[in-house]
Amino acid sequence: MRDLNKLYIFYGAMSVGILTVIVLTVFYLFNNTNHININKLNLPAPNQISNTPIQINNNATNYTRAQIQANPDLLNGMTAFSDHYYQNNIYYLSDGRNRFYEYSIDDKGVTPYSDPLAATIQGVFWSPNARSAVIQILNNKYQLNRVSSPFLSLRDADDTLTNWYYNFASKTYFQLPTNAIDFSFSDANKLAFITKDSSTLSSLNVLQNSQSANSAQKILSFKSSQDTLSFLDEDHILLTDSTGNNPGIFIIDLKTKSSTLLANTNQLYGIRMSPNKQQFLGLLKTSDGYTSLVIYNLNSKLIEDLQIQCPLEDTAWEQNNASIVVLKNNSLEKITLNPLTTMSVALPSDLVSTNILANSLLAISNNVFFINENLFYRVTF
Repeated sequence: MRDLNKLYIFYGAMSVGILTVIVLTVFYLFNNTNHININKLNLPAPNQISNTPIQINNNATNYTRAQIQANPDLLNGMTAFSDHYYQNNIYYLSDGRNRFYEYSIDDKGVTPYSDPLAATIQGVFWSPNARSAVIQILNNKYQLNRVSSPFLSLRDADDTLTNWYYNFASKTYFQLPTNAIDFSFSDANKLAFITKDSSTLSSLNVLQNSQSANSAQKILSFKSSQDTLSFLDEDHILLTDSTGNNPGIFIIDLKTKSSTLLANTNQLYGIRMSPNKQQFLGLLKTSDGYTSLVIYNLNSKLIEDLQIQCPLEDTAWEQNNASIVVLKNNSLEKITLNPLTTMSVALPSDLVSTNILANSLLAISNNVFFINENLFYRVTF
């Protein structure tokens, strides 16, 4: 009888143990479906991450340098905001921020690209082919209601910045989540955006079609915030996360909904993707306390240090990926990558570089376009 009691106790303990394992497994799966906590990713330890990137080349010391005189060309006296380049045309917002125009680089002609929109547009995120854009509108309910604007959002607070998907060809539009804070289009016009879900949680979402915001699919959630969002191809996104315990630059696989660490943003930040998506500009914190402009090659995982120290006002890739332009200390510097050469233009005193609109630099062939105090200029190298 004593042996039988021992047997009962043994099998009872085994049953409790198995039940505990099952409950813990269900709890884990439930709490990790479509949700990635950065702290739980299989990432290298911080002391390992700090050694990436693997190799830094300093060939920039072999620059050949030339100085040329600036001759800024004011383009038709245009007022401009939010410029974008595609197929030798520049698209931009004008007319008190409510109408878009197309400027031809070839014949310098200007044509309307949209009807006047009954709204004050504060920000624009262009698709690569300029066929669509996300426009951000100040939700001034009195003004929007007074002009019967279709962009009036009754569900949002007065003077909130609202987000709208706009198709220039069909003139159709729909509202996107108001808590969306960054946007990126793929070459096929797929739209990804980051939503700020709470003070500690944000999500990556992808719009499955361009007809409705209801088609958005949540890919991943992060217990941190994202700073940079850029499509690499139709199935991969480069994303930076600056606030988690393991901040870094990640590549997101949209099919598997997985995340791969590329580099630690304690070292590398301020990402600007090249047009061919093969490399990006970044700011690298060096061991001697300086911050330098570098190029990170996504294929070789190597960094080229351009030895241009911060602060910088702005940077831009040339459309053929062969050179970059840097705005710094009231001058424009064009850096050709192979071989490494540079040409520098000192801007006239009436064009103060700090007054040039952020992210307005466009480097196209031997021309650099920019917006200074809402006027559109070109400098030819």
